[in-house]
Amino acid sequence: MDDYSSVYNLSPEDLLDKYCKLNDRYQEMVKVNEADTQRIYELKRALHRATAAEAFLSQELEQLTSYENNRNTNDLQQLRQEIERLENANRKLKQDFDVVVDENIQLSKVAEETVKNKTYPPVVASPQEGKLPDEDFERVQMLENENFELLRKMEESQQSFVRYTLTIAEYEKNIEILRDQVKCLEENLKSKQADLEEKVSMLESTQEQLIEANASLAMMTNMPESDDRKGNSLFAEVDDQRQAMKKLLNAQKKSYLEMKKIYSESEYEIRRLKRENTSMRTELEACSSIFCYADRTYQEKLNQRIQRLLSENEALERKLNWTQEHLKELSSERGVLWLDSMLNFCKKETDTLRQQLHSERLQTASLEEQLRNALQDMARQVFEMLFEVLYNKQIYFKM
Repeated sequence: MDDYSSVYNLSPEDLLDKYCKLNDRYQEMVKVNEADTQRIYELKRALHRATAAEAFLSQELEQLTSYENNRNTNDLQQLRQEIERLENANRKLKQDFDVVVDENIQLSKVAEETVKNKTYPPVVASPQEGKLPDEDFERVQMLENENFELLRKMEESQQSFVRYTLTIAEYEKNIEILRDQVKCLEENLKSKQADLEEKVSMLESTQEQLIEANASLAMMTNMPESDDRKGNSLFAEVDDQRQAMKKLLNAQKKSYLEMKKIYSESEYEIRRLKRENTSMRTELEACSSIFCYADRTYQEKLNQRIQRLLSENEALERKLNWTQEHLKELSSERGVLWLDSMLNFCKKETDTLRQQLHSERLQTASLEEQLRNALQDMARQVFEMLFEVLYNKQIYFKM
């Protein structure tokens, strides 16, 4: 801070310079004040819109909750009726199935007895006795047809039983889902009832305070103008103590209501923070999965590239060795003496290039590692920035 004690000793130029600086500072502070005022106005408008939206959404939620409760109750009643009808049909089918099984057993016994009677051939062949095997055969055929028809009906009954069982299982699954929904709705209803009871208690306490305030007002209206009329009687002291105790009781009630209000607001704040925490955790998990997938994809692509380059290098080395061996064979066969010296020179050059390639690989690996670390740092910073953005957004909506 400048020392203005010797302001009278300053020259007019210095005073003009300081005045210009103060004027610039004043203009800057005016701009900052206007920006803050605009910001406060925008925040108030945002708060008003958020409050209106919250009220509208609360009304819509109550309407939707009542509609869903009625619809779920009706659906549950219909499903219970359908299940009862299917259980009755299933019970009837089981009874029919048992009757068919009993008839099948009886017909099987009759068929066995018929076959046993058919196994004994007649001793004397007479025309009348010769017709008996044909009649027995026709009767057996008829019984077999009836047995086949009953077996077919039994299979159809079993298929119907399986189909109805699957239908019942599906309905039971739907009932379980609806029961879960009903439980959720009941929990929401209980929370709404608790809020309603709390508001009713607050209303009752407010009414009690209003009654006490009216009584106090009436008492103050009828109170004598001065305390000298009370005298020094015992009744006056008792009345003063009663008034003091009443004031203390009112203060305790007021403190209790304030603490209860703070408690309800804290519960609402805890629920809101839990919802915000859940949404932020979901968003952060999605972002982290995206970054992990990108890192894993980069690692896979890098490993594929390394494997491809290694395979190409091995192929080139094999080709070089084969070429050198082929040239050696040609030089030994045709007596070319200068080819050995050229091959040795090429081998030295190849070794030199291989060493350079190895050093370049090491440098490339270090550079790729640095690049990977830089990308990871960038991803971490982006992740932190995203977290800050989400956090600031939650704070903005809270304001």
